[in-house]
Amino acid sequence: AALYFILTIIASSGLYLLLSAEFMAFALIIIYAGAILITYLFVIMLATLPPSEDDMDALAIYDASAREPIAATFAGFTLLAVLTTMLFSGTLSLPVRHGMDGSDAILSKLPGKVEDNLSASLLDAELMAPDERIARQAEAGRVWIDSANRRVLVSKGENTPSPEQGELVRWVDVPAEMWPADLVGTNVEGVGLNLLADHPMTIEIAGVILLMAMLGATVLARKQVDLEEEAKARQARHLALDVAAEDAG
Repeated sequence: AALYFILTIIASSGLYLLLSAEFMAFALIIIYAGAILITYLFVIMLATLPPSEDDMDALAIYDASAREPIAATFAGFTLLAVLTTMLFSGTLSLPVRHGMDGSDAILSKLPGKVEDNLSASLLDAELMAPDERIARQAEAGRVWIDSANRRVLVSKGENTPSPEQGELVRWVDVPAEMWPADLVGTNVEGVGLNLLADHPMTIEIAGVILLMAMLGATVLARKQVDLEEEAKARQARHLALDVAAEDAG
């Protein structure tokens, strides 16, 4: 089971790599194939009872013979045929993504990164006036950026509810040589924003579950220590009684 678990993790990491999610792929290998697999091995070692002399050569019923050998063979070859067909045929076209590009969606939530990379260069090139700044939404604090066309929205106010504000806002076309090469939304930033901004309750629930597990492990360990101390005390009393009986005799 542990070895097949490793194969499953490696296969899942390959799918993440195909989706250009390198951070998730390597995090899956490091966390699951590393830490959690070690925990599985400890569970297997501690939970598996050693065989006795009577059933040393005996196997469990589910290990003695295959339950559905023909069905398993058919399913395996069918899966192999499907994967081989998809491997050589490929996909002719990818579905069109609607809305903002993935990198722009990440950058819009990172106004500090956009300002640090563009504000100074725009001011030096006089593409942005001294009283202007990169526009931010009033509620969410996001910026408007178009990486494909190398454009960014600037405004004269502190907050910009919408890009249609007439003279207060305008789009600035940044030359290709001035556009920073590292001004892209990375996979790590996307994962962080997805977890903390879009699904913060998931982190809270995971923290509560881990806290409950830690408290439960502490209670179980304390109970075991108490039982061992009680057994030692009982044994000490028996030894004291035996010594007293020998002295009396």
